[in-house]
Amino acid sequence: WANPYPVDFQAASGVAWAPAVTWVSSLYEVFGRLFQMRGFVEEMAAGSGTIMTAEFSGINQTGMYLTGLTLEQASQGSPARGFADGENSAWCIYTPEADFGNAEISELYYPILFLGRNVAPDSGGFGQFRGGLGHTAVWMVYNTPGLEYQCGDAGMRSKVVGNHGMFGAYPSVPDRPGYGRDTNVKELIDAQKPLIHERGGPESPAVASVIEARDVQDNMIAPFVTPEPLHDYDIIVHPIAGAEAMGDPISRDPV
Repeated sequence: WANPYPVDFQAASGVAWAPAVTWVSSLYEVFGRLFQMRGFVEEMAAGSGTIMTAEFSGINQTGMYLTGLTLEQASQGSPARGFADGENSAWCIYTPEADFGNAEISELYYPILFLGRNVAPDSGGFGQFRGGLGHTAVWMVYNTPGLEYQCGDAGMRSKVVGNHGMFGAYPSVPDRPGYGRDTNVKELIDAQKPLIHERGGPESPAVASVIEARDVQDNMIAPFVTPEPLHDYDIIVHPIAGAEAMGDPISRDPV
């Protein structure tokens, strides 16, 4: 359906995966309700949250031009099931084998260094069974004359929630990536001072409070492309969503 050639090649699309978050999650819910009606709760799944995709283009550390997509989005939080919470950073809506790849291999291919890759607290939906938590990658651009960061969003764009929870659950919050351009990170490294390793709280994002930068964006609405290439010691904060929950939060076991 994404490549209807030879019927109508002009209708082909390279981003058929993007709406999968919405229609596959709706499919999950339809089948989940049917299974639940018959008493099969193990086969239920609430649905996916928004999924940020990180795409790079520019000159890598060997002087070659590159374009590529990271694997962070291949390991998001899994949806809540009819009997248990979702799993943290251990699921992907596009493939049965979740794997966000080896950080060191990514650093060999892209001119970036990982400063953080950690599970994001409260990133899953709230419910009797919560959605699995997502994670946040923090990258420092390094050893490149210029790198373009494009943040895509598989879902309903990050202005609104990707999906709703099931049976009275609250949806997960849409992700908002961020970046800092022309930072003081090199000075912090030389002085052996603390660096940025996480996203931080919503009232005090780390990219705006832990480091200093000429251009700080801590609440970007995906999809977007950096208006100018990023350079050495610039920072990217790239979150991956948690998934949707199931059941009314008031019914959750407090223990």
